[in-house]
Amino acid sequence: MKEEILKLRDITIKQKELEEEAKNIKSNLEKNYLTEKGYKDDIVSIPYTKPSTTTTLDLIALQEKEPELYEDLLKDYAKVTNKKGYFKYTFK
Repeated sequence: MKEEILKLRDITIKQKELEEEAKNIKSNLEKNYLTEKGYKDDIVSIPYTKPSTTTTLDLIALQEKEPELYEDLLKDYAKVTNKKGYFKYTFK
């Protein structure tokens, strides 16, 4: 088991390094080469999505300022989401 944990740790470290490298490459491409037209060829498609604004309901503020209304809405419009249990691996 110890060998597998060490191997997983090494892979996780490499993965973080590769993600950082990919982030830097994407940033360079976006700053120096890509436009709002995006880019497409036979190996990649990089469409551009324009900025947009989304409006959501701040449930914490609603609960603090209007606790009765919050409870009424929660009774009528409750949405229950079941989340799967998982193990979290943290390497040092």
